[in-house]
Amino acid sequence: MILVTFIQYTSTDKNDTSIENEPPGHGENNEINETEVISKTMVHNESLFSLPSSWQDICYVNKKINTNDTLSKHMEIICNVSGSNSINFLDFRNFTSNIQENVLFSVTVKCGNGGSVFFPYPGRARLFYSIHISHCILSGFRSEIRDFSIDSIPDDLKYFRLKDSVVLTSIKDLNASVDPQEVTKAFECGPLNATEITESNLTDYFIDLSSIPFSPDTVMEKNVDYHGENSDTSFRCKYPYLRYLDKSFSLGLDRQQLNKQFQNFLYPVIEVMNFSHCGISEIPVQLYDWGLFSKKLKIVDLSHNKISDLGSFTCHSNADETEDIFDLQFNNITTVKLRSLTTIFRDICSQLTVNIRNNPFACDCEIKDFVGFLDRGNYTNINRYRYLWDLTCLNPPSLRGQIISQLSLPEIGCETVSKKYLKGPIIGLCCLVLVFSICIIIGVRYKKEIVILAYTRLHILLPCQQYETDDNKKYDAFIAYSQADIHWVIHTLAKRLENPESGPNFSLCLHHRDFMVGAAISDNIVRSVENSRHTIIVVSKKFLKSEWCLLEFRTALHQSILEKKRHLIILLLEDIPTSDFEPELRSCMHTLTYVKTNDCWFWDKLIYALSDWSRKMKNEKANTIQRKIIKGKNNLFTVHV
Repeated sequence: MILVTFIQYTSTDKNDTSIENEPPGHGENNEINETEVISKTMVHNESLFSLPSSWQDICYVNKKINTNDTLSKHMEIICNVSGSNSINFLDFRNFTSNIQENVLFSVTVKCGNGGSVFFPYPGRARLFYSIHISHCILSGFRSEIRDFSIDSIPDDLKYFRLKDSVVLTSIKDLNASVDPQEVTKAFECGPLNATEITESNLTDYFIDLSSIPFSPDTVMEKNVDYHGENSDTSFRCKYPYLRYLDKSFSLGLDRQQLNKQFQNFLYPVIEVMNFSHCGISEIPVQLYDWGLFSKKLKIVDLSHNKISDLGSFTCHSNADETEDIFDLQFNNITTVKLRSLTTIFRDICSQLTVNIRNNPFACDCEIKDFVGFLDRGNYTNINRYRYLWDLTCLNPPSLRGQIISQLSLPEIGCETVSKKYLKGPIIGLCCLVLVFSICIIIGVRYKKEIVILAYTRLHILLPCQQYETDDNKKYDAFIAYSQADIHWVIHTLAKRLENPESGPNFSLCLHHRDFMVGAAISDNIVRSVENSRHTIIVVSKKFLKSEWCLLEFRTALHQSILEKKRHLIILLLEDIPTSDFEPELRSCMHTLTYVKTNDCWFWDKLIYALSDWSRKMKNEKANTIQRKIIKGKNNLFTVHV
């Protein structure tokens, strides 16, 4: 059995410079000879505890660590996990829950050769000061995503580091995280009281792709939509003490998730933010207001990404005169626009240094403003940006390695030539291009409306439309509605759709008219949905309160999945808050096109959605053949006479 010795340590030096922002296990000033401390203090205050039994062969106590909290004992546990070995964080949580001493723990876990850790994010436990896990296989990462009892565990972590590890992910748990009401605040926010958060180079590995009955891509798309649609939930997550944030090598960090990191001033005292190697293509707009996002922000690392535009900064003065670094090295910046240069060289931006070294600059005519800017050369803040005069070309190959500031306009293909004789043709061509562009924009912007109106008003079916064949269906549509809406359904909807003279003459299936007498209602619903090309659900507040109506909706949704086509058509009879919808119906409202009855194009859209284009084409073809037969008979009769 391994015994952990905890020693009370109280600093007698009033000038002790040990501070909490120095991570455990870092810096020589924090290291104390453990044997020396024990020998001096064991007779005064000694407590013995045993590590969790599953940890005893893998972990050991390294040393005592100093913090500002001189009233607490502080121990560091180091675990080397390799091969088939593993440790379970829940054992540590149970271990700390039984300790009554005033003590803090730091845990460092380093794995090798497939070592694994069962670690439910974000690792809540009592008396937990810091965690550092690297090169491990992490299981159970989302196992407590819906365990709201975790939120009641004190959030004591000051340093949270997960690096270079593989996260074994159950796609079922990932799918469950789509609903924000089922996610704990602990999982959504992580360690809220930390001064450092590092989540670098974490790779998701899905362990159950072959066992799920739905597409993994669908789950991932929903998960991305969740992060985008719920970006306004960031008010739940405030990090009042966070000074260092490292999300490097997070290749799944999309634009919406990145913008969420900078919303609502979540990090009031942040000093360093690292988003390098994340595949980012745009600078978050909040960072352009440098000094406003966070008064203490000193370093933002966006190096090794795909950013192509430097943009324009609006700096705000800070009381601190130290240099601020905005690192954009190894991105995809090929030129620097004049508006970007004029902003970073203003006096108000004198504390900010934007580093654009090691970018693939293209020395063509697009860079002429940059060359002219460097040629003038008399600017304030020039000492911070002297490196600009040493930047070199990558393209074209003929200029590779050439210093940009030393190039002339003819060398980059921008030699001035008089082109007055082209003024007239150029103006005419520009007008034609403008008119053509406007037509293209209108056609693209209103493509769907144009297709619908061409069909419903002009009876023209534009090419490249997807045809559906449902010759064996008895009805064009089954109408699912609440009894409270029956008057509108019969006297407005059905009257318009079934009218052979002024309407499109569709065949509809209605409750009161077409349900089989004596059969169960559920059987009638299933039979009606299966025998109809479409199911129209008339959504109202009464509809949402009816179990039979919801059964009709779920049956139609099931039929849509079976037929793999747009079987379900949603009509919104009145404005209803999204929160009132059932989760399945709310999901359909996000993924399927629905029509409001007060829409000016309501009837056109509905008729277009219900129309059987293949049947129309067959009828037109049959009519053409019939006309040819009649014409042939007439010709034959004329010859015979």
